[in-house]
Amino acid sequence: MNTVDQQFLKFNLEDLLFIEDNKTEPTIDCLGIQRKNPHLHKSQQLLLDRFSDNNGICAFLRLPLTSNQKVKFTLHGGYTIESTLAGGWLIRPNDVSLSLFWLPRLPLIRQFDDHKHILKEMSTELVSLNVGTNSLEITLQAPVDGFLDLICWRFMACSSLINEFSSWSALELQPYFMWSSHTLYKAPADLYDHLVNGHIYENHAVWPNYWKICSELDAYALYVTLQGLKISTGKEIYELLSRQVVISVIDRQHADGGWYHGEWTDDMESHYRLCAGALHLLAAAYENNNDSVVLHSMKKAAAFLASRTDSLNCGTWFLHDSLEDNMETIKNYPFRRVTSSAFGKSKSNMLILNTHLDTTLAIDRYQEVSGDDQYRDLIQSAHKVTKVMLNSRPAELPYKALSYAINLTLLPTAVASQLPLPIRALKRLTWKYLIPWFPTFKAYFPRFVMPNGFIERSLSQCSFSDQYISVNLMDIVRYKRRFPNVELPSFSQSFNFTLNSGLLERWKESKGNSHALGFWLETIIHLCALSPDIIYRHWLLSAAILVEEANIGFPPSVLGTHPEISQFNKLLSTPLPSNPNLRVIKLCGNKNTEILIINCSNQTVDLEWDAGIEHSHKAFSWHLLTEGKATAIQQVVCIPKKSALWGVCTTNTNERTLP
Repeated sequence: MNTVDQQFLKFNLEDLLFIEDNKTEPTIDCLGIQRKNPHLHKSQQLLLDRFSDNNGICAFLRLPLTSNQKVKFTLHGGYTIESTLAGGWLIRPNDVSLSLFWLPRLPLIRQFDDHKHILKEMSTELVSLNVGTNSLEITLQAPVDGFLDLICWRFMACSSLINEFSSWSALELQPYFMWSSHTLYKAPADLYDHLVNGHIYENHAVWPNYWKICSELDAYALYVTLQGLKISTGKEIYELLSRQVVISVIDRQHADGGWYHGEWTDDMESHYRLCAGALHLLAAAYENNNDSVVLHSMKKAAAFLASRTDSLNCGTWFLHDSLEDNMETIKNYPFRRVTSSAFGKSKSNMLILNTHLDTTLAIDRYQEVSGDDQYRDLIQSAHKVTKVMLNSRPAELPYKALSYAINLTLLPTAVASQLPLPIRALKRLTWKYLIPWFPTFKAYFPRFVMPNGFIERSLSQCSFSDQYISVNLMDIVRYKRRFPNVELPSFSQSFNFTLNSGLLERWKESKGNSHALGFWLETIIHLCALSPDIIYRHWLLSAAILVEEANIGFPPSVLGTHPEISQFNKLLSTPLPSNPNLRVIKLCGNKNTEILIINCSNQTVDLEWDAGIEHSHKAFSWHLLTEGKATAIQQVVCIPKKSALWGVCTTNTNERTLP
């Protein structure tokens, strides 16, 4: 199969993908995939995902290389190599009875630490590419010491998957926003910026150590995206890729049911919001496939999260990460913090709101799909804490004064530059002195919801993150949808604050905070699923245009397949616009099926489809959304700039009020 030399390695790709090692038991066998690690020479690693239902095989090859060492990959027979809009290259046989190969990425050289953090990535150097009548050869060279990672797919000649690579719609090649890394998925090959040797990573280096970590929340985003594209296009490749995401999450799960990340430390602390993402993903996969291995993994994950709590005077609080476990581990926390016993909490508990809300949602979602209600009392206790926290309103007048001053620091540049000199001086004093002191004030007068509607992320961190209001609102709307009987305060003021304070423009102009717009759009999608009020469709249009202008990609939920909103067995295919300037958002949360076809460009666009709507146009009532107006139209022909067509497949529905 390969020859070993200190300066030159040779591999036959077909031999790698046809390895049969009956002595090697699968590390995972579920969802129609067997994952195996056949033995290679010394420290060389091979991971094979074999798909039982279509003869597809995906190989992950990892080779330790020294600087300037070369490796040659060959295929015997007549082949051509061509680029594909899916990303990477297709190696197509001249003989149609032979297999087709897909290289999603050219191999990279990676350097790792002992915990498998990715410390550095570099492209390999292409030494030669020879395409002959009887063979194909690719020779690469390592620029530095490290591990060469190669991904290669093989599809049998009879596979219907081969034809799926011949055409790609605009919907498939538009950018989608990943919830954890805030980076973009634009094409199938982009999965392998995350899926590295069988584990799902964030596609960016994280503060404070600037290494790449594994993230099950990005896995969840990838799964929802791939499932949405599968429903929209009917392509089998998206089903295979989404299954790979699921087994890669299960593969990394520890025996205690958790996942460990080491985002901040070498101690490999666990981040429970990422673990909640895993539980959401597993619940969706089990709901979709009923696989016993997925169920077992899901049960362990629920038990793990259910044990990561702090007992407050008013109930149970779900922690954010394992550094909060005790006063020794919290010493490794990378942020400055205020020591507080607010609400009777442990001093190591940072009281981070979004993780508490999302963990409550994830465990309840587990109960829904599994039928296991053992955590019912735990969730009820968490509800009590949530109500107390969000209703707490101490020190109203001081908080009003502080909120006014802090609001000045949230203004977009164009507005802030026009402030009178005394107000600009107050803005500077607030930024320099008041905001650093603000966490100490919150420790004495604990409060999440400010008088102006702003929602704090944490009560004990010495940091101020204005972008987290979009995450908090997203989780609150999700919470309100899932638990309509839990009495929470109205958050109308929080939405009005976000819309009218200048925050949206501030996020748009700030590269470091623009990802908040992705969560804002996600929030409005959940809000539209909660209520059919037309005002939220106008908000959705405005948010979509902002996201497009910021170039951060639409969140996966625009495809209508968010499993917390939509049931997989009741989904309709999304209509596919042929013009890439048109973006489609599908809403399936109410009894209605709704479609927004958005023209984000600065000119009128004719409406043409690559694939028609499953229902006839007569099943939809159509309105043109523009400038705060909704105009009924009979004939769908074109869409003016910065406008949208809103189609509703009408049935009766009960309107709910804004949370």
